[in-house]
Amino acid sequence: MLSRLILSILIVFLAFSTNVYAENGQKFPILDDIQASLDALPKTNEDNAGIQKTLDQLKTIQASAQQIISAKTQELADIDTKLSNLIDTPKLEDIQGPVSPESRDIEAQRTALQKERERLDANIKLAKLLISEGNQRSLKLMAESRAQFQAELFERVKSPLKASFWQSFSRSWSSDFPRVQKFSDSIIAVFKQALENENKNFFYAGIFLALITIFVVSQLLQKLIRLIAIEKIPTGRARRSLVAVGIILNNVIITGLSVYFIYAGLNWNGIVSPDLKEYLVSLIYTIIFASLITGLGNALFSVRHESWRLPPLSNSLVKALKPYPWLIATLIVVHQAIIISSSQIGISLGTEVGLRVISTITMVVLGFLILGKIARYYRLIPLNNKDVNSQLPVTVWPVALRVLCWIIIIVTLVFTFIGFVALGSFLITQLLWVVIVMATFYILFKLSDDLFQASIASQGLIGIRLVEHYGITPNFLNQLTTILSALTKLLLFYLLIMILLVPFGNSLTGLFNRDGKLDAFIQTWQNFITPGMVLSAIMIIVGGIVIGRLLKNWLVGKYFPNTSIDTGVRLSIVTVLGYIVAIITVSLMLSTLGISLERLTWIASALSVGIGFGLQAIVQNFISGLIMLVERPVKVGDWVVIGTQEGDIRRINVRATEIQLGDRSTLIVPNSEFITKSVRNMTLSKSEGRVQIRLPLPLSENPAQVRDIIFSIFENNEDVLDDQGLEPYIRLDGIEGGNLIMVATCFVISPRLAGRIKSELLFEIINRLHQENILLREPLRVEQLNPVQNNIN
Repeated sequence: MLSRLILSILIVFLAFSTNVYAENGQKFPILDDIQASLDALPKTNEDNAGIQKTLDQLKTIQASAQQIISAKTQELADIDTKLSNLIDTPKLEDIQGPVSPESRDIEAQRTALQKERERLDANIKLAKLLISEGNQRSLKLMAESRAQFQAELFERVKSPLKASFWQSFSRSWSSDFPRVQKFSDSIIAVFKQALENENKNFFYAGIFLALITIFVVSQLLQKLIRLIAIEKIPTGRARRSLVAVGIILNNVIITGLSVYFIYAGLNWNGIVSPDLKEYLVSLIYTIIFASLITGLGNALFSVRHESWRLPPLSNSLVKALKPYPWLIATLIVVHQAIIISSSQIGISLGTEVGLRVISTITMVVLGFLILGKIARYYRLIPLNNKDVNSQLPVTVWPVALRVLCWIIIIVTLVFTFIGFVALGSFLITQLLWVVIVMATFYILFKLSDDLFQASIASQGLIGIRLVEHYGITPNFLNQLTTILSALTKLLLFYLLIMILLVPFGNSLTGLFNRDGKLDAFIQTWQNFITPGMVLSAIMIIVGGIVIGRLLKNWLVGKYFPNTSIDTGVRLSIVTVLGYIVAIITVSLMLSTLGISLERLTWIASALSVGIGFGLQAIVQNFISGLIMLVERPVKVGDWVVIGTQEGDIRRINVRATEIQLGDRSTLIVPNSEFITKSVRNMTLSKSEGRVQIRLPLPLSENPAQVRDIIFSIFENNEDVLDDQGLEPYIRLDGIEGGNLIMVATCFVISPRLAGRIKSELLFEIINRLHQENILLREPLRVEQLNPVQNNIN
């Protein structure tokens, strides 16, 4: 009787508990709220504040889910205890014979407890799934936060000079450290697995091949490159540029093969997971890029072989800068590894910002050291140094570049310290990127020029054969070399611009399309001119000026010396080219600023009245200058006579023309004078000058004898031309005042020499006539009148 009473109480208690569990299992109020809260979170966020708010909500949701897991786990343990108490009670299917009511009640309670256990287990699994989903969304948001931080260049954070910044970094690092440790443990596990019996042979083989490549193949390739340069390339700059490119390629190829052999041996049996494989491949590319930097250092500095050094650097400067390419390469590997690891591990924004500050300050310190070494070298080197010929050329560009680097580094440090960490990191990394790209293209520019000179120029390998066997003129080959070199440099320059603009999205305005904060500083200008438009316009103007000067220098210094074009035509071509580049530059600038041709038409219409009244003379002179450059009635170098003045044209400007007179003064004549008035061009159709001498002879003298004397004088004078069609001639022009008028004409090489040669010929003719007792006039007869005797004596 007592046992049946206890059993009844137990059944009632279990039934009550089962009802409670069933009610909770059916409703799941807490999990439903958590699921609803998780679903209600925004999928995307506009700024870091929204991302941080979402992350806080996710932490709250995960904490609530963890509380549910703890509570349900305890309830599940209680149910397991109750089920264990009922384990000795036989099940209905195991009972033989009639089944008692108590057995039926116990079986019902066992079934209810089992169902409740399944419900609790499902709740625990659902809570764990919510936590896992929260973790994934947290990682995604942190990655989005880091990407947005990098994109928002003008986003301001706490200053690294404040202790709160590093306290936040310490807290973020503490929360991220378990993930970092877990990731590092996964990498270590891969290497441990690679050292196991079934994998270690392949791993050791990869390391062995990498060592062979570094210490044996690399030396053989370097010797082969120098041997080819010495044996096959003519003496000159082509050897140095080819060796420099060979050193860079050798460094990149050897490094790439070495890391590939190690990676192939490590993952020969596919022990690397796909995520870790992507991480290692990205790291390999970073190491190869670092090898490009060290290769550039070896090629430009050429410490062991000074004669192969491509840029004009002194030994002392090279020794001072020798270790820095390796330091830069190491810093880039570390910096890029941090960025790759951040994406792979999923570190928080606070850790990302702290690591970015440390990396930026390290780059700034390295930049200060490099620029300090260069500044110290140029400050201490004396002017009478024997090594002065090996110094950098004294031009404005190196000084301007060094000053610009100093400004960027100082601005980077200032921006970083005041809280613009993303902008500071962007500036220093882009400065480093520009230096690396410029150094690479410096060698490529040299190579493009030197290769054509060594191959198809008149003294090149192919050029010599073309001249000897096919009769091609050396000038033609030199012109072809210059043009091909210029086209190659133009293509390289285009590639250079494209590569430099990669961080800006292949356009200058891309810098301001990163959802940054700069536009908020100048919102009042957004409806008219954006910062991107202003920067693009400035860059177009600077680019137009630089391209114009480079093109003019190329024509004057390289192309024109290989042609027979006269000086005047050369200057005219350069002037017209300057106008064309200026017009294109202004058009592109106006187009960038949003000023279309229609707007220019309205502006021109508005200015037409002023042009018609006040600027008529200026426009007339400008149009006249264009006509002169196109029709070329006069050109630079011509000897012209305008009015009572004569002289040589030295320069044709937009508004006026400069004429150098005989007394070395300069006469500035408006261009309209050459179009609307008569101008005598002494050298337009021919370059020879004419000398004409008029001699009066008495009728008593023999003109044939005088003619022979003058002809002999012409023949003995080296300045008098005797070419076909330019032979001297003498004619009798008539009788004046009882004298024969003899006109002697000859030609000289230039009209500018006519006056001097005429004077010399007159001296010689008069001297010879005096020697021959030939008078140019009858002697004067004097008659005296006697007024007294009216006689004439």
